[in-house]
Amino acid sequence: MVNVNYSGATLSDPDGSPITVGTQGAVITIYGTATIDGVVKLQGRATPIQDGVVFLTDMSGTFGPKAGTFNGATGAYSIVVRTAAGGTTWRITADHSLYLSNQTGPGTDLVVMPGVNQTLATQTLRAGDANNDETVTVADLSCVGGAFGGAPTVRSDRQQRHQLEWRGRHLRPRTGGRQLQQSWPASVAVT
Repeated sequence: MVNVNYSGATLSDPDGSPITVGTQGAVITIYGTATIDGVVKLQGRATPIQDGVVFLTDMSGTFGPKAGTFNGATGAYSIVVRTAAGGTTWRITADHSLYLSNQTGPGTDLVVMPGVNQTLATQTLRAGDANNDETVTVADLSCVGGAFGGAPTVRSDRQQRHQLEWRGRHLRPRTGGRQLQQSWPASVAVT
């Protein structure tokens, strides 16, 4: 923060007419920026195929939320965020319509310093939507449970992949606490 005092200044209104002001004081807070980047993979796929979303939430409430996409071909994302001089804590959520999202949480949120770019470890989203309705619900459990232990059926690539990935796994519903809490270790590069 920088304290600023001025006196005898002449300002103008939108029409250019002068406005005289007396002695005034103000505090200016200077913020910096940093880049958060990384890669998101989708379980069972060599490449994500479709874009997904990475959401960032400033835990102090000073800055609004940010969002960016991770690339459908590479899984890569790069998002520029604002940060206070002493650092800003961001909660990060990676999401895709056919997979369970992954979110940092208390103890794993990312503290970002101005001018210090953060490269996060690759995150893998776990499969979830076995029936391709773009939600993870009990219907997906039924789809998997109905085929459990039986011979594989011929289905579309996506349906078959999700059916096989879900065998022996636990489902979490898409609504409520559907995020997987995993650590997001960062390697820091100063630029």
